[in-house]
Amino acid sequence: MPETKPKLCISTVVDRRYHAYMPLFVYCCNKAYPEYDIKLFIRGDIKPHIREALNMQPGTHEIIPGLFDDYHHTKYAPISWRFVVPPKYYEGYDYVYITDIDMMIIREETKLIDFHVNEMKNTQMCYSNSRRHSKHWKGIMSLSGLHFVKNVWFDRTEDSRVKYAALLKAGKVGKKREYDGHMLWRMVKESGLEVCKKYPLTKRHHGIHLGNFRLYQSMAKLKKRMGKFKCTPWRRFLKDKKFGEILALCARDPKVRDQTNMLREHCKKVMK
Repeated sequence: MPETKPKLCISTVVDRRYHAYMPLFVYCCNKAYPEYDIKLFIRGDIKPHIREALNMQPGTHEIIPGLFDDYHHTKYAPISWRFVVPPKYYEGYDYVYITDIDMMIIREETKLIDFHVNEMKNTQMCYSNSRRHSKHWKGIMSLSGLHFVKNVWFDRTEDSRVKYAALLKAGKVGKKREYDGHMLWRMVKESGLEVCKKYPLTKRHHGIHLGNFRLYQSMAKLKKRMGKFKCTPWRRFLKDKKFGEILALCARDPKVRDQTNMLREHCKKVMK
C-alpha cells in the first residue's frame, strides 16, 4: 500500500482589526502548499469586500466564527487565543502549525512540515518552537508565536490549555503585547514538557512577515528576513491578475496597503 501522507492544518485566530490580511494569507498558503488545510478562527463580522476577496481564492480554507465572541476582549488578547483553540477542531490532523495572520507563507526547498518534523525527531519533543531572546517581555521565559505541534500536544497540555482558556475568557490575563509567548512557555512547563532551545527566528518564518515593516527600518535587517528567495515568488504573485484583484480589495485597509506597498518597493531593491 502507498504510504499515507501526514495531514497538516495551518491555523490562527484573527481579530476584526486584521481581517484584511486573511485573503492574502489564504492565497499564499494555497499557492505554497495546496496539500495543507487552512483554518481561521475569527472574531467579528467580515466586511463584504474581504469576504469577496476570500471567495476569489484558488484553493480551499475554512473560516470558523464565534468561538471567542464571549471572551474578554483587549487589544492583545486575540494573539493568545490561538493557543487555546479546543482540540476538537484539529481532529484528524497529524500536525498543526499555528502562525501569524500577516505571515505570507512561501514554499521552501525544505517544506514547512519537513522542517519541523525533522526538528522534533532531533529533539524528541511533541512540538517545534523557539525561545524568545532576552529583550522580549519575560525574556527567555517566552516562546515565539510560530508553534508547530504533533496531535499528541493537545493531550499533554490539556489541563494547562483549559486553565488559560478560562483566564483569557474572564479577562484576567492577556493584556500585555507579548503575553502569548509567555503563556505558551508556562503551558509547556506546567505540562511537564521540556522547553525548547533558542533558534534563529528568521529561518522559522517560512514566508514574508509583513510585520517586519513595522519592526525594522534597516535595509540590511529587512533583506536578511526577506531576500531574493522570498521576493521572487511575491513578484510573481503580483503578475497574477487574480492576486491583483484580491490585493486591491485587501488594500482598502491602510495597514495592508502601506505594508504591501513597502514590500513591493523592497523587492525591487532586492532584485536589482
